[in-house]
Amino acid sequence: MTDATRAKPPYYHFAFLNMIDCNNWYQLNFVQLELVSGKIAGHTAPCDEDSMLTIDQAKAALAQHLSENGFDISMLP
Repeated sequence: MTDATRAKPPYYHFAFLNMIDCNNWYQLNFVQLELVSGKIAGHTAPCDEDSMLTIDQAKAALAQHLSENGFDISMLP
């Protein structure tokens, strides 16, 4: 259930935004204002490390997605 008192700009009721790139996951946490990442457990198709996103590229992609959808990204880490 969503806490109605937290439904305010800039992210309204979102707690986090996730993204997956090959065998890596990224989570932008709006409560802690941090980006965390890790490997997907049990992933069976290894990826070329050179073609995978860096943490900075993942952060930029998540920020771009938010910006393109009308969210204020000025508070992002």
